[in-house]
Amino acid sequence: MYPAYEEPADPGEVLVTESLDIATVSFLEKGGSVLYFPREADVASSSLPGLFPPDFWNYGMFRGISLGAGKPVSPGTLGLLMDPDHLLFGSFPTDFHSNWQWFHIVKAGRAMILDDYAGLEPLVWVIDNLERNHKLGLIYEMRYGQGKLLVCMSPLQKMKNRPEAGCLYRSILEYMNSAAFDPQYRCHTLPLP
Repeated sequence: MYPAYEEPADPGEVLVTESLDIATVSFLEKGGSVLYFPREADVASSSLPGLFPPDFWNYGMFRGISLGAGKPVSPGTLGLLMDPDHLLFGSFPTDFHSNWQWFHIVKAGRAMILDDYAGLEPLVWVIDNLERNHKLGLIYEMRYGQGKLLVCMSPLQKMKNRPEAGCLYRSILEYMNSAAFDPQYRCHTLPLP
């Protein structure tokens, strides 16, 4: 049972944004910590829509049937994978796999395609089907310049009617404001369109 959604009162030292504009990138380069909730329009071409139930049987066949019938094609993903002991989940208990508290979070989000970022290990993986086999992330972190960036591909800050989204949002901020927030992956170009 989650408490009612409650906006985090103070993000602490973390800049929360929906845009990686010049000021935000400069803040990162100078050593700031940024929590980035990308807008869907900004990542539509480099991500897949969220889907909670796993694709089943044969993605290629159902994709062909959907296209032939002029129907929307399922994103074709197979659920989530994460480390429940990671400090990111200090206030958001989870299993190592998809479970019901993720339903609305996943459905509202997108899975970022991270194929070009060898060595980047998402904190919350989205498992792709065997036909495509993309490296997909729902939540991931990295160093950029002197700063630290955590990307959450689900708009938790907008999901006011979902208490589980509020708990995950608070848990992310608690993690980012702690000494445990120490991304090991360093990138020189941000994984964005």
